[in-house]
Amino acid sequence: VDEKRLKTSFGLITSNYNVEDIDVVVLDRETNKLLVYMKDESYIVAVIKPESYPDFVEAVLSANPKAEYAIQSLENTPDDKTKKS
Repeated sequence: VDEKRLKTSFGLITSNYNVEDIDVVVLDRETNKLLVYMKDESYIVAVIKPESYPDFVEAVLSANPKAEYAIQSLENTPDDKTKKS
C-alpha cells in the first residue's frame, strides 16, 4: 500500500487498486480473513499473515482516511446456529 495504490500479487498475476476506491476493510473472525471492499461493492481477500493485519489496516487507513475498518465477530453473526438464547 502506498499513498495512491493498493498493489496485490498472486503468483504471476498482479493487480493495482486506487486506495480512494476502498470503502471498508473487514476482519472476519469466523474465517480469519481480511476482506477489502471497494466502493463498487467488489472485494478482494488480503492473503497476508494474520500478524501483519494491523500494519496492513493502518497503511490502508493512512492512505485513505475515508475508509473504515470493521471486525465481524462470531457473536455478531445473525444466523449463528450455535448461539444460545
